[in-house]
Amino acid sequence: RMKSGLYERGWDMIVVAHRVSVWLAARMAGTPCYLARPPDPIGPSAEMPVDDTPAVRVGRLSVTQARYVADSVHQTLLRILSAHPFHAIGLWNGLHIEGSVATAIARSNGLKTIYFELGNIEPKLFIDPEGVNAASRLARDPGILRSFSVTESEVSDWQLQLRARCEERRPLPQSLSAGALPFWSLLDRAANAFLRIPQPMPNRTGEAIRRKLFSCFWN
Repeated sequence: RMKSGLYERGWDMIVVAHRVSVWLAARMAGTPCYLARPPDPIGPSAEMPVDDTPAVRVGRLSVTQARYVADSVHQTLLRILSAHPFHAIGLWNGLHIEGSVATAIARSNGLKTIYFELGNIEPKLFIDPEGVNAASRLARDPGILRSFSVTESEVSDWQLQLRARCEERRPLPQSLSAGALPFWSLLDRAANAFLRIPQPMPNRTGEAIRRKLFSCFWN
């Protein structure tokens, strides 16, 4: 939907992903997509500290793993920028390692940024040019909401919807298919195990699959 909307306005979209499932889905939809590669040890390094990134702070990635991911994203984006005239970089959430690297590259190259996140009432999206949550322009300047024309009735309807959603405790969209066979997840894990695609979050299951298969072949 985003691709068709951009195309109507004379824009095109290129997807950068670290998951094979996203790469395959984009290709099937006819959208150009680049898959992040393992970083070149002698290639350019992302000039940003990784010690304070969320994944490192909570212990999900070591500093070495975080640097691996940061350099991979950095080199992948530079390679794409050299081949395509970019005007903006859109990021989902943008608070994690890959988002921090992409933001730094956008700023150093004079590109605009667009951040996306799930809205609190589906199927709405939150879109901001500076970030999400406390990093958003809305958080910095709530006064921009005054430019919206909203009636008291619309506000009341919104509050009722939000209250009903909280009472239902409906799951996030990402978890709706949790009971089904996780084909795409298995594909990502298998690809990560063999291709060593950099993952912003650790994939312990993928490593276990790789060790199990290797033991079957070599024992």
